[in-house]
Amino acid sequence: MFSALHPLLLWGVAAVSVPILIHLMLRQRPRPRPWAAMRWLAAALQVAQRRYKLTNLLLLLLRCLVVALAALAVARPNLAGVGSGGRLVLAIDTTASMGARADTPGPLAEAKSALAEASLPDRITVVAIGERARVMADGGRREALAALARLEAQPLPGGVDRAAGSEAGADLIGALAPDADVVVISDFQQDDGDLLDVALAGRCRTRTRWAVGAPSANAVVAGILGLPDLAPDRPGELLLAVEGASDAARISVDGGPATPVTLSGEGGRRRLALPPLTPGVHRLVVELIDAGLAYDNVIELPVTVRAEIPTVAVQTAIDYLGAALAADSHNFQHASVNPVQLPARALPAQGLVALRGAVGEGARLATWVQREQGVLWARLDLLRADAALTPLVAAIGLDDSTIDGGAFASGEADLDPALAVAQAPRVPQVRLPDGAEVLLRAGDAPVVVALPAGSGWVVVELIDLAGHAEFAARGTTPLWVRRVARRLTARLAQPRLWQAGALAPIEARLRRPGAAVDVAAGAPLMAAPGVWQREIDGGASEPVIVVASASEGRLERRTAPGVAHDVATALPSPRGADWGLPLLIAAVVVLLIEGALAAWAGKTYGR
Repeated sequence: MFSALHPLLLWGVAAVSVPILIHLMLRQRPRPRPWAAMRWLAAALQVAQRRYKLTNLLLLLLRCLVVALAALAVARPNLAGVGSGGRLVLAIDTTASMGARADTPGPLAEAKSALAEASLPDRITVVAIGERARVMADGGRREALAALARLEAQPLPGGVDRAAGSEAGADLIGALAPDADVVVISDFQQDDGDLLDVALAGRCRTRTRWAVGAPSANAVVAGILGLPDLAPDRPGELLLAVEGASDAARISVDGGPATPVTLSGEGGRRRLALPPLTPGVHRLVVELIDAGLAYDNVIELPVTVRAEIPTVAVQTAIDYLGAALAADSHNFQHASVNPVQLPARALPAQGLVALRGAVGEGARLATWVQREQGVLWARLDLLRADAALTPLVAAIGLDDSTIDGGAFASGEADLDPALAVAQAPRVPQVRLPDGAEVLLRAGDAPVVVALPAGSGWVVVELIDLAGHAEFAARGTTPLWVRRVARRLTARLAQPRLWQAGALAPIEARLRRPGAAVDVAAGAPLMAAPGVWQREIDGGASEPVIVVASASEGRLERRTAPGVAHDVATALPSPRGADWGLPLLIAAVVVLLIEGALAAWAGKTYGR
């Protein structure tokens, strides 16, 4: 098969007509030579004319050949099977969606198998597109096939358009040449490759996109909606955010065998029963069972099973809160101190302080809440009266007016019928900041809220609950206190939850055995799912759970028109070597020969 790098320039061959026209217009004739013995010259004239015509025709052919060779050299033709041809560049997507499915090895394995059986040229460059483009092989067919065999899908979100960036795609752009044929191989579920196609335009001979795999349904573990407050040797429940259809999972504890479990719930909220666990920190691995992508089925997380939670009540008289904490020795390791005794008392690590009177340790309490992970429970007026504690509740807007209240309600169905016996007819009108969580209402008005404060929480009583005798006397009030205290202190031990591919909330360096990732604030998080450790000041670290990219798990996208779906269509037509330079050299050689012959002819047959 014949082809050319610049086929339109083949029209230059038509310039062969120019020397023909010049030849016809400027034909030379022998000069007449009068001579007496003409009969002897007649025979010599015929011989000279035959030689002259033959020389003139040879000059015409040489001149035509020079023009034709020059035109072909500019068009740079090649002939299939003659020479080694140009370079084939295989740009292969190795991001997570190219990985294994539950019942198939995945699109990447499909592409590798097809290429191993295809007819490939002698010069091949293999470029893997992941976090960035990387050249894996640049040489012969055997080297390329060996590099293809080593390729594996990486647990990173993405697509091929990332390689269109100047930094991420530098290796791919550097591997191109004007005679290169580029085949971009992907499932094209994350993008259509349009940006990469634009980046390749003008840098190579041909560009082709080959879609491997097929759209399919898929279930994704998109996050954790709530880590439970696990009590020792009691079953618990984990609330997961799940996108897609999956009703079954497997769970393993501390590297033990995986046990099948059933997912309950509807929509994106799925409940998973947890087995009884002993006190301490445990490593849970939950794996969805579905027929889709394997990358986004697993979530790994540490959970803490706590017996008694350390609590301290700073009070001069016992009220409902101090009484509830002191009476529940099964759930709380409680101590009660007078405000003047607080300076000598160590604040509970990841515990709760019930502040029921004014203290001179406001700055210490504020630091403990924000930096050392604690829960501070106090009335709003008490917090506002301390200059060091006021910033913790500065976002709460409090008006002088009051609004209608009503029966108390916590939002928990088993507690509210008993709590509703007590009520607050009028309550202050407040404006709550974003992130505030209402723990108790009087009618529709909030009366107890939780505010995030650094690494801890502040529970704020907007009214004096201790003054509501009916509320304090309810048998369900201690149960409400226990649930609030355990739930909020359980959050103190919860790791940060980040999603792969999403914008990182802060700058961080993440580490785990054999891997480290530097994350820039506001940049996509390129990290594999699992538990990482974030380095913090003082050489300490805190756990960060990276969950799989939800967008990477959406596999129902149809590819754009014009994309090849099989290897035969994707690969360029076989071609030979570029004959442009040899033809140009041949044109110069023929031109020299023509010049020498023209000089001899002019001398021999000139006037």
